[in-house]
Amino acid sequence: MIIDSSFYSIEHQNKNLHLDSFFQSPQIANLSKSLLWTKYQFYFVDSGILLFINILQALIILLTLPLYLATFYILSKYNFINNIYDEDLFSSIYFYTEHKIFKIFKKYITMTPTITFMIPYINFVNYSKDYNWFLELIRPQSSPFTETINRNIYKTWNGEALINFKWNAYGKYYYAMIWILFMALLGCFTTAATIPQKYINEEVRQQLFIASIILGFIHLFFEIRQFFYNITKWFYNFWNIFDIIAYVLSIYTSIYWLQTNDKNDNYLIQL
Repeated sequence: MIIDSSFYSIEHQNKNLHLDSFFQSPQIANLSKSLLWTKYQFYFVDSGILLFINILQALIILLTLPLYLATFYILSKYNFINNIYDEDLFSSIYFYTEHKIFKIFKKYITMTPTITFMIPYINFVNYSKDYNWFLELIRPQSSPFTETINRNIYKTWNGEALINFKWNAYGKYYYAMIWILFMALLGCFTTAATIPQKYINEEVRQQLFIASIILGFIHLFFEIRQFFYNITKWFYNFWNIFDIIAYVLSIYTSIYWLQTNDKNDNYLIQL
């Protein structure tokens, strides 16, 4: 959503600026933070428990009316909620109240025109009709977005909005999950393999090795999916081979330690 200034003045500004809007003092409101709210409205409000949700929300509103209005005002101000769907009581009552207050104090409020843009890319934000979740586990399926994306797409508002949407919707959570799992693998394996026995008992060490095996197979699974998605591109990246070696070595070493349980061979683990 692009919020323009109170008057329109088309002026060609510095074209070297990223996403030059040709508007005077544009303000950008990022609605990506309200994705969870929109999903809640779309999936749960249209479900069969709508009556139960409304009754529960009515009780909450009656018990916490001032706090409810203040909370929703803050959430709306910082774009954590929106009025795209307002079927439940939380949304309908707040936005109705906001509308009435706005009408009363309209003459004291400076109006700001609002322009809403929609990207023209078709089928770039959803799965295809032939999507198969089982095949997705083995080999990630391509989409119009992945097949046509290039560096030039980020030079336009449409491309930037699309990429930001995908990143905020699931991308950052996906990569955060992988990073957390990798740090967990590194911590478990390093702790079990390097800390002397006088500082850690054998039972804890074995549990850490078991955790290392599980986490190693999870990362190996992600790496295999990348390999099958684009074999040629996978081999061009040296770090992919490095990752495979790291995961396989940690899995093999952990299994070897659990099977032998030979404290005299601790130097093999440290290698």
